[in-house]
This record gives sequence, structure tokens and C-alpha cells, in this order.
Amino acid sequence: MVLFGKDALFNLNKSGIEDYLNYLEEIESSIEKQNTIMEEQAKGILDEDFEEYLYHYEDEHYKYHTLFPTILRRSIFTSLYSYFEHMLIELCEDRVKLKATKGTGIEKAKTYLTSHYGLGKLFVGAEWNLIKQYSKVRNCFLHADGVVYLYSKEHEQREIHRFIDKTNGISLNQGDVIALDSVFCREFSDVAIDFLTRTYEEIKSKEKKHPDSF
Repeated sequence: MVLFGKDALFNLNKSGIEDYLNYLEEIESSIEKQNTIMEEQAKGILDEDFEEYLYHYEDEHYKYHTLFPTILRRSIFTSLYSYFEHMLIELCEDRVKLKATKGTGIEKAKTYLTSHYGLGKLFVGAEWNLIKQYSKVRNCFLHADGVVYLYSKEHEQREIHRFIDKTNGISLNQGDVIALDSVFCREFSDVAIDFLTRTYEEIKSKEKKHPDSF
């Protein structure tokens, strides 16, 4: 099916989320290849030389096994969230009214879409609450470097802990630091795409029924 106009633009922008996931997969594959090379090198080392090997390659092993994947997944998730936030705000087409709307980020979009299009039901369900939990994780990375006990108020810290306990691909390292697996990024992208699509379809439906109101 060939799409035109707003439909084509929306789907093109939505595909940008998949671009982030493709990049994640590509870089993770490169990191895994390097890990494999290092493991193969270790297999050929005699026992008496193994400690010396570990001494020289400990830093390299840490970088490819822990550091680089940590940086990559954190970066991809925060970028995915920012992209989702941008797309949600882009659905608020009246820039004058949007500028006058209180709030920031997804809360600003929520207020605009609720008051302008009457989409309040979208923002009271389980999916929106889930997005809000992802938002807290993202904010913890931005404002506390992923250290939960340094983030905001105690009740928000408890919310993050509860979210981590019941969510795939996210855990806590020593020091109360959030660690991500790639599955966390993929599951967030599914939630983001679904919510954006539902929002866009709701807007289209409202505009079709009341073309002179918007």
C-alpha cells in the first residue's frame, strides 16, 4: 500500500525508531566479535602464561565485555526516548497553541493532545503509565548518571526499583546503578511505536469527523 501526505511522513518518521535498533544490533555484533577474538586468543595460551595474559588484557576484556555495551545501550535508550518524545510533540501541529501549553516534553504533548483533540483516554491507561516509568529511567540517566539513590525524591526511587523488578532487560549493579540489556531498548521501542500509532490514528479520526474544528 502506497502512502501519501501525512501518512507517508508519519510512517517515515516512525521508521527512524527501527534505525536506532538496527544500529544497536550492528554495534553489539561488532563488540561480540571482539569478545570472541579475545576468547580464542586465551584458549591458545599455556596455563603458566595465562595470568600474565589476564594482566595485560584485563582492561580490554572489561571494555568489550562491560563498558562498551553499557555505554551503547544507555545511549540508544536515551536517544530512542528523545526520538519518541520528539515525534509525540510533532503530532501537536498548532505551534502557537503548543507554545502556550504548560509543561515540557511528553507532559506538554499530553496536555495539548488532551485539550485540543480530546484524547484524554490515551493518557490514563496502562500503556501511558508504562511510558512514564520509562521516562523516570531516562531521567535517572540524564540527571543522576543512572544511580538510583541519587535520583530525585525517595518515592520516585522506589518507583524505579519496582519497575526494574518487573521489567525485562533492566537490573541494578552494585552501587544502585541501572544496567540495561538490548531487550530493554527493543521492548521500549515496541511500546513507543504502538502509542505513537494509536495517537496518530486517533487524531486522524477526530479530524475526519470534525474537519472544521482543528
